[in-house]
Amino acid sequence: AALRRLCGLLLERLVVHRTNAASKSHDDIDQSNRLTGRMADVQISKMDTEALRSKDLTWRRFFFVLVNGSNSAAQRLRAFIILLILANVVLVIVDTEPHIATGPGTSFRTGYWWFELLSCTVFIVEYCLRMWCCVERWPSAQHLQTRLAWCKSPLAIIDFFSILPFIYDLTFEEDDTLRGGSLIRTLRIFTLLRLERNFRSFSRVFRVLSLQRRELGVAAFVACILLLVSASLIYYIENPVQP
Repeated sequence: AALRRLCGLLLERLVVHRTNAASKSHDDIDQSNRLTGRMADVQISKMDTEALRSKDLTWRRFFFVLVNGSNSAAQRLRAFIILLILANVVLVIVDTEPHIATGPGTSFRTGYWWFELLSCTVFIVEYCLRMWCCVERWPSAQHLQTRLAWCKSPLAIIDFFSILPFIYDLTFEEDDTLRGGSLIRTLRIFTLLRLERNFRSFSRVFRVLSLQRRELGVAAFVACILLLVSASLIYYIENPVQP
């Protein structure tokens, strides 16, 4: 028993030591990545400013820098898009409140329709501009293949499907008879996924999952074993009473 306790304590200290070392290593990597990211942002901002001042500047290059750059104009555009997304989410929540008059014919519905029209127009224009000027990233590649590859990217797919609920709501504003109409309108809340382009939240989550995949795999395996064992025991214990 004493030997077993000693082995347990040694194993526990080894696990704690490895966990602290891994955590410190991850913190150092994150700090280095943040510093490198800030230096890269400064460098990209300078390159964007030089590109906008170039004599050979084209409209396509201008819009590419505007929607993908790090200069002040691009930052203002991103801030406007973020505020527009958040405002739409707030209006979706208010629209489902039963104590507020949001039905057809009310002033809220009229203002909401015009705001949706503005949001839908801005999102469609932004999507088209991104698809049009994405060839500036790889000028030597074929434009059609580059645009098709961009349309297949996760962020472009999110942008496309986040526009569809607005188009549906503007087209069938007062028609709730179509099957699944309410669900399509509710999908407007997923415009929040468009914020991933600016904050890269899911990329950080995926990176953490990738770094801790072994530990998470062990935990999932143990959870499955415990679930199967407990379910089997409950079945054999309760089966005569509750078949």
